[in-house]
Amino acid sequence: MNTEELQEEQDEALQFDAHEFDGLRDALEKDAEGFFRRVDQFVRENPLLCIGIAAAVGFALSGTLARKTRKEE
Repeated sequence: MNTEELQEEQDEALQFDAHEFDGLRDALEKDAEGFFRRVDQFVRENPLLCIGIAAAVGFALSGTLARKTRKEE
């Protein structure tokens, strides 16, 4: 096989139809909507737990950033 034949094979392999991904896009959108619907339902049913998780993440992040800025000085 020479380089021209290899190049032709690569060119053929790279050609695709964008419509091939329409089904994938629709499936991903449907999955994402379902995921966000479940997350929204969980947050509405457990608001205090979610506030606590958000506060814990905020404290951990601020502590990490504070330590990082102290080390740089």
